[in-house]
Amino acid sequence: MASPYKVPIFRLAYPQSYVNEYFTMCQQIFDEGFLTNHHFVQKFERTFAQWTGAKYCVATSNGTSALEIILKAIDVKGRKVLLPANTFMACVRAIQNAGGTPELVDIDSESGQMDLHELAEKLRPDIGAVMLVHIGGIISKDLFKIVEMSKKHGVPLIEDGSQSIGSRVGGDHCGTFGLAGSFSFFTTKVMTTGEGGAVVTNDEDFYGRLVAARQFGKSKSDATVFDQQGTNAKISEFQAALGLLELDRIDQRVELRKKWAQLYQSQLQGTEFRPVIPVEGMTSSFYKQMILSPYSYKDVQQHLENHSIQMTGGVYHRPLNEQPEYSRLCGGSYPAATKFGQYHFCPPCYPELTEEEVIYVCDVLKTMKDRTSTEGRV
Repeated sequence: MASPYKVPIFRLAYPQSYVNEYFTMCQQIFDEGFLTNHHFVQKFERTFAQWTGAKYCVATSNGTSALEIILKAIDVKGRKVLLPANTFMACVRAIQNAGGTPELVDIDSESGQMDLHELAEKLRPDIGAVMLVHIGGIISKDLFKIVEMSKKHGVPLIEDGSQSIGSRVGGDHCGTFGLAGSFSFFTTKVMTTGEGGAVVTNDEDFYGRLVAARQFGKSKSDATVFDQQGTNAKISEFQAALGLLELDRIDQRVELRKKWAQLYQSQLQGTEFRPVIPVEGMTSSFYKQMILSPYSYKDVQQHLENHSIQMTGGVYHRPLNEQPEYSRLCGGSYPAATKFGQYHFCPPCYPELTEEEVIYVCDVLKTMKDRTSTEGRV
């Protein structure tokens, strides 16, 4: 029997009014003749800072460069940076590009977040920075303990909010609790400029270092002098224009993500599947609705594909220590990250879904136990 729905991995829709307004912005950019780092970039930085509640924002070419300029502004060269084993390779690349050495910390296998106790064991005053990744849109339940722990050791705390735009603690946006927070505007993210990123901070001096790091390490007082680490991480006017339009609709789109996540949670209540949700007092924008499963993600993926449902990428099925490049550098065993990677999955959870599609996905998941093979169960 044919499946009643075909649920794709992702959809991204733009109303004609959005397209028309973007064309108008593009015409203004062409008329002004400045294609990068001009009026639209400056306006986007002010608007994004205001939306997150931060004092300062620096727009960047992508989320990786956002992390990189933070690390270069801190100057982690020759030092270790602590980060969770369960995150994307971009975090490692940013550390390497800044001259640091990544050192992994295992995670809590129930939430996918950095394990507080292992972090405490590895955190020392000589550590260059702690990189706290709010994976899947879920802010770490140990956020405030990690903030205090980092302060106690005098180690800068970086929040990687690439997957958590719109996630908050009370009214405070993620990325505003440490020295700086980074964000990604890649195509699938909560808001997108195709490629793009941003850094927010409340520290005025550090903001100056970020601006310099984005443009090769150029001195603020003399454009011919380069007095700190840097790279070329500028964003174009066209990306910034898209970013401004995205900020006009982001609250509505976050609410839709929350709606579908809550529908998954209610539909799967009492089943073998356990959706990961934020702790009390914290909200998630649900870039992903991570779901813990007694079945391996490969089994779940195959079952969904058999019913015309494309599963979105996990976060992450292969931890960093199992990546060939990282294992060559450092290796190590991180059992919680391995377990989480194998036994979680992320069904489609984007604004363009319909209620019928989400319910269909849940109905199909409920038939997993009816399969003749239970290989991969835990």
